[in-house]
Amino acid sequence: MATVRPPPIEKLHGIVESVDEGNDTIRIRLSPDKTEPFQVQDGLLFNAVRFGDLVEISVQDISGAPTIVGLSKE
Repeated sequence: MATVRPPPIEKLHGIVESVDEGNDTIRIRLSPDKTEPFQVQDGLLFNAVRFGDLVEISVQDISGAPTIVGLSKE
């Protein structure tokens, strides 16, 4: 019997650039020249972060989209 493994989880650090609750996304600046949008798995995250927050995110590929599955402020 084959074992199905979940996609790996990647830890990233960055700064919240924007929060778009309507599209379930948060944009994170990962470096001075790289900002990426991430889907949000848990809508409660929208209440926890604001523009400019320094965060560590746990990202997993879910249905082909990089998705935040965990977040903590630094």
